[in-house]
Amino acid sequence: MNRPKTYTIAAILQFLFSVYAVVTSIPLLARGTTVTEQAADSPPYFIVMLGFIVAVLGIISAYGVWRNQKWGVILTIILRALDSLSALPGLLFAPTLYWKIHSWSGVLISIIIIVLLLWPKPKLAPVSQNV
Repeated sequence: MNRPKTYTIAAILQFLFSVYAVVTSIPLLARGTTVTEQAADSPPYFIVMLGFIVAVLGIISAYGVWRNQKWGVILTIILRALDSLSALPGLLFAPTLYWKIHSWSGVLISIIIIVLLLWPKPKLAPVSQNV
């Protein structure tokens, strides 16, 4: 398989970030809506649920990027953009420093992954035929 190095790095980052997001959102999902809405130290339940869904789809999209599939690249870019947009309010309005750092890191990792996927592929050198 001839996969660009940028795709390999992006697939690994996407997979690791998605697995981390699934693991960290499970305890918040287990609390339920009533407890989460009352807790001042956690994001709204809708954001937690959206993050979980994006993370599960992110694992699938990382596989698509790893296999050098166009659908995987498109899905990863869409998921990273959606995840960044959902994290933007947390940059300024997160209740704790932990959630602000979490929002900043999510946005930065999303930007890095999108840039890696949109980075131009290297051109192959023309083969000269000496007869």
